[in-house]
Amino acid sequence: MLTGLRHLHETLGYLVLLSAVVSLALAVAGAGTKPSLAKIMKVSSRFGLLMLGRLVVVAGLGLALASGMSMATTWLWLSVILWVPVEITGKRLVRPEITAVLDGDTATGQLMIGAVAQLLCVAAIFALMSIRP
Repeated sequence: MLTGLRHLHETLGYLVLLSAVVSLALAVAGAGTKPSLAKIMKVSSRFGLLMLGRLVVVAGLGLALASGMSMATTWLWLSVILWVPVEITGKRLVRPEITAVLDGDTATGQLMIGAVAQLLCVAAIFALMSIRP
């Protein structure tokens, strides 16, 4: 069971990182002005990054508990804390900008800032999980 949970956590972690990269690529490609790209970014950000990321966090905590890892492990809690800015930027920066584009307006620079911040946090979490200092 631990092996399956570990594989689930790692594989979904790769998908979350890929979703963060795709969201940034879409933001750079013009999702702030083009509704077709904004619609794809909405799906990528909402389902690929945020919902899947929450599942990865829960699976990771379950894996840590099931494997008997100490809950006082610093890199584990740093990873959980780094997930908070991903959620905040998704809710406060990315989602309103995408909604504005889909409603016919154009996005401000906050869409790009949010996508970059999400990618940096996810990359930092990914690095912490890989290195385990």
